[in-house]
Amino acid sequence: MTKQTKAERIGDLVVIDNPECIVCGSGSQSRVDWLKYLQWQGGALIDRVFPNMSAEHKEMMISGTHPYCWTQIMSDYQGEDDES
Repeated sequence: MTKQTKAERIGDLVVIDNPECIVCGSGSQSRVDWLKYLQWQGGALIDRVFPNMSAEHKEMMISGTHPYCWTQIMSDYQGEDDES
């Protein structure tokens, strides 16, 4: 089940307040189709509901992590492997 997010419907679209980024603490918003948003919030997998959406955008909707912040996390993680 997905985490409910604050959403404002505008016609056939919905503006979603994504979760706060776990790295920088900033928020973001996504604008998606209202009916697809309802499917996702109803438990459908985000990859099936939004097949043409980039992986980075889907990650922001799920965890709030921005693409730059995700790269930072991964480079920090890979750096730990190099030190072993």
